[in-house]
Amino acid sequence: MGNIKSLLIKKTAKNLIEKYPDKFTKDYQKNKEALNTLVQISSKSTRNMVAGYITHIVDRKTVPSIDLQKIVKEETDKSRRMNRRRRR
Repeated sequence: MGNIKSLLIKKTAKNLIEKYPDKFTKDYQKNKEALNTLVQISSKSTRNMVAGYITHIVDRKTVPSIDLQKIVKEETDKSRRMNRRRRR
């Protein structure tokens, strides 16, 4: 099981992917560099988490017959379910 990413990380990554879909690849290092040029993130660890999450989403996008919009919707639904569980 992996770590749970905060909602801020997920929203930031999804917004950046929607705005700049051609800037990100499956390479984590290149995604970190792209983040440095596109946005100002003060925390190094936050930048790394966003870059890792973007890499995860882009990697899932390259699997045949999976649409990026579908992935973003699934991740959003997953986040909502997790938030509902936390509230209970």
